[in-house]
Amino acid sequence: MVGETIPVEAVSRLRRTLEASRSDKGFAETAAAKDDVLNRYQRLFSVEHLDALTAEEFHSFLLIENNRHWYAMTRTGPMITANMENLRQALRVLQDGNVALSQRVDKANDLVRGAGKAILTALLHVLNPDDCGVWNSVSEAGLVEVRLWPEFERGDSLGKKYVKINAVLTALAAELQTDLWTLDEVWWMLPQTGVEEGTQAPPLAQEQAFGLERHLQEFMRDNWTRLELSHEWAIYSEHGEDLAGYEYPCAIGRMDLLCKHHSDPRWLVLELKRGQTEDETVGQLLRYMGWVKHHLAAPKDSVEGCIIAHSSLEGKALEKLQHALSVVPNTQLKFYEVSFKLRDVPSQVT
Repeated sequence: MVGETIPVEAVSRLRRTLEASRSDKGFAETAAAKDDVLNRYQRLFSVEHLDALTAEEFHSFLLIENNRHWYAMTRTGPMITANMENLRQALRVLQDGNVALSQRVDKANDLVRGAGKAILTALLHVLNPDDCGVWNSVSEAGLVEVRLWPEFERGDSLGKKYVKINAVLTALAAELQTDLWTLDEVWWMLPQTGVEEGTQAPPLAQEQAFGLERHLQEFMRDNWTRLELSHEWAIYSEHGEDLAGYEYPCAIGRMDLLCKHHSDPRWLVLELKRGQTEDETVGQLLRYMGWVKHHLAAPKDSVEGCIIAHSSLEGKALEKLQHALSVVPNTQLKFYEVSFKLRDVPSQVT
């Protein structure tokens, strides 16, 4: 995608999203907060102030009520500020225009444990709002959705990946005649305008299934060490991010969970069966397995796949999945169950 013309379809969809978002109160408030946020944190993170920068000042940036743009950044805050000298050095590196952007990102990532792409690129954006976009799970999802996620070379560092992603982001901002701060907010609004006109909404039961499976995915991530799968597998870590394998993005979509074996050269792609057909589920799993084989795995590594479906799956639907997986090496099917019940509370009224 780098160096290529941005497809008209992607630009048109994002332009419609941008125009529709302007009437949204939250979108307008975020756009209006831009100058205040940039002025405040450009001053705090300036080279002149870095020697005096405190953990409390940095932590304030991680709070959405202060950055007005990004949430869920506080989880690794204590880890990031544990070594303030390294953090100060990382902020100096990010501002060093004499060093290539990819090298700045990689060096800062090495210096600060727990920062990862979302916080590092948010810092880069604050320090260089005209040149550096934000790479986080939301912008990942948006780029994949509009088919602009770039291809990476095997072994690309975090910095090299960011440079390719940033090239797409800056090209998009230019096409849309907007700034990178606003573009980052557009990704949050994209799912709300992604349904084509005339498309019928899914039945309530299907919507409930989507919601349940979304929570299942989060539950598996947050409780991984309590699951039987964790005895052999760990959620894939990459570039200092412990949970990089959660909704792992690639050019053909986002894997629900990508795992690596604790000791053996083996990879595991976990795919939750949602509202799609059995054929679509199997096809998606195989596409992701193939992508991992060609882009992440070493030549002698094995790539395995597992479909996780609700235990209510039965009859022809179950039979279709079993037949398909029976001829595909290194694939399996697992069921999950959800238990919910109410019980009476004994009365204590005398």
